[in-house]
Amino acid sequence: MLHGGPGFDHSIYRPVYSALSDIAQIVYLDHRGNGRSEDGPHEHSNLKQWGDDVRAFCSVSQIPSYSAPRSAA
Repeated sequence: MLHGGPGFDHSIYRPVYSALSDIAQIVYLDHRGNGRSEDGPHEHSNLKQWGDDVRAFCSVSQIPSYSAPRSAA
C-alpha cells in the first residue's frame, strides 16, 4: 500500500486494509523521505524515483508481481 503525498505515511490506510490480510499479503511502504524514512535530498522526491524505489523494494523482497490500482481523478 502506497500512501498519497508527499508529506503523508501509510498509517491512515492500515485500519481498513489490514482487514484484507486473511485473503492477501498487505505491504505498507512509505515513499522515500516520508513516514519514518529519513528526509533525504529533495531531488530524490519525485514520481520517477518513488517508482524506482517500489520496483527495487519488490525485487529485493522477491515480490514477483504487485497491483497498483489508481484512484479516480
